[in-house]
This record gives sequence, structure tokens and C-alpha cells, in this order.
Amino acid sequence: MSAKSVIQKKKMKTGTKIFIIVMLAYPILHFLLTWVLVNIRSVLLVFQKSDFFTGEYVWAGTLNIRMLFNSFKTDPKAYIKFLNSFLYMPVTCLISVPLATFCSYCLFKKMPLASFFRVIFFLPNVIPVVALTIAFRLSFDPGTGVMYELLRAIGVQSKFFGASPSAQIMVFIYCIWAGLGYDVILLSGAMGRIPDSVLESARLDGVGFFREFFTFVVPMIWPTLITLNILGMTTVLTLYLQPYLLTGGKFYTSTIAMYVFNLAQTGKNLETAATTGLLCSLVWMPIVLGVRKFMSKFFRDVDY
Repeated sequence: MSAKSVIQKKKMKTGTKIFIIVMLAYPILHFLLTWVLVNIRSVLLVFQKSDFFTGEYVWAGTLNIRMLFNSFKTDPKAYIKFLNSFLYMPVTCLISVPLATFCSYCLFKKMPLASFFRVIFFLPNVIPVVALTIAFRLSFDPGTGVMYELLRAIGVQSKFFGASPSAQIMVFIYCIWAGLGYDVILLSGAMGRIPDSVLESARLDGVGFFREFFTFVVPMIWPTLITLNILGMTTVLTLYLQPYLLTGGKFYTSTIAMYVFNLAQTGKNLETAATTGLLCSLVWMPIVLGVRKFMSKFFRDVDY
């Protein structure tokens, strides 16, 4: 090998290394600034307590953690906000994602007005959440709500957003409806990548609509389904705007995110807010990873 070729190879290796370093620099810097630097103060607050006289934070050990667990004993309703949040997991995994998957399959099979319905599904995602929640709430208003009148005509009467547990059910319904379009778009893209030869072979073998869906389509888009379930589970600890705008957190619809935000907003209970956030994250993270590992065992990744 000539000296010129050796020099060119070294230059290519150097250029490749510089490119990799530059490409990795941004995500690493982003992680350090927006996660480590921002949250390090919150982690420290878990083990600190504000001094009553000086207002300075002093070391308190596990006092905040013990006080948080004691609050469940002194306040029987304290667990409701946690239960409300964790209920979004089965709502997402057992209702929202399966419903979006079936709707996507119907669109994938080019049902009548498929393009029109695809736009209708995605429309809630381009409308601001404030306007969308107002429109959704007003449609069930006893005075002028169209949906209220339709449901009353078939014998369904309820206060919807004005009582428990109907208020919580309505928040769940809104989250399913508003998030359906996003899931449908992703799943439609995943189904569009399935080779035509696979489905043509299935049809030649006499495979029907539902068997094709469960036997061929679902296994081939399984990685996308895992991703959507994990993304849905991560919103459990961050869901705030939807229940706040729909019910104001009343009628037992408060969530963990609302509870933490209300504590932090006053500036007087930062330690409790930080403790709640950290403990919930430590509990929820292994659950999310466990669900991901469990779902990954059903079907192997398929390259096509």
C-alpha cells in the first residue's frame, strides 16, 4: 500500500471520528442540561427540609419520604390522585392502542372514505388542547351540548363532568379520542411497510379479514405497538392539562402531575413535590421496562 493511500485512510478515519463526536455532542449536552442539571436540585430536595426560622434548606434524611407515606394514613383520599394516574396505563394499553390498531387496519384495507377518516382521526392533534377540551366539554353541556341531547334521547342521563365517577370516565374518553389520531398515523405507516407479497399469499390461502389482522398484521407491526404502549405509559406521571381543563381536578379527577404542580406552585411544599415525583419515577420506571420486556417476548422483530 502506498504512502498516499495510508494518509487518505487516516484522514477518513479522523473525519469519521470528528463526525461521530459532533453528532453525539448535542444529545449528550442536551441530556446533561435538561435532565441532570435541572433535576439534581429536585433530587437534593427529597433529603432536605426548610428551616422554619431561617428558611434555608437543611439535611433531613428520609423525613420527607416518611411524611409522604404517613399522609396516606392520615388522609384516606390521598391515594386517589395516584390511582387516577395509574389507571391511565390499562386505558392506554387495553383500550386506546388496540382501538387505534383496529382503526388503522380498517383504513389500511382501503375501506370507503378511508382518506377522509384518516384526516378526521388526526384532526384533534392539530387543534390546541385548550380549544379541544373546551369543545369536548361543551358538547356534553346540559344546556347546549349536542352529545348531551343525543345521549338523553337514547335514555342516557348523567352530569358527565359534574359528578364522580362519570367525570373521571369522561377524562379517560377524552384522552382516548384525542390520542387516537396520533396512534393511527404511526400504525398506518407501519402497516404500509408490510410487503404486498405477504398479504397476497395470505389471501391466496383463503385467510379472512380478522385472521389476517391477528396472524399477519399484528405480529409484523409489533415493535410499533410496543413503542406506542411505552409512550402511553410514560404519560401516566405527566398527565396534567387534560383533567385540569376538563374538570379542574374536581370530583376525584386529580392526578400525580396536578398534585406535584399545585405543591410546587405555592413554593411552600417543594420538598413534598420533589419526593412525590422521585418516588413515583422510581416505582414506575421498572414497571415500564418490565412491560416492554414482557411484550418483546410475544413476537420476534421482523425485518422487511
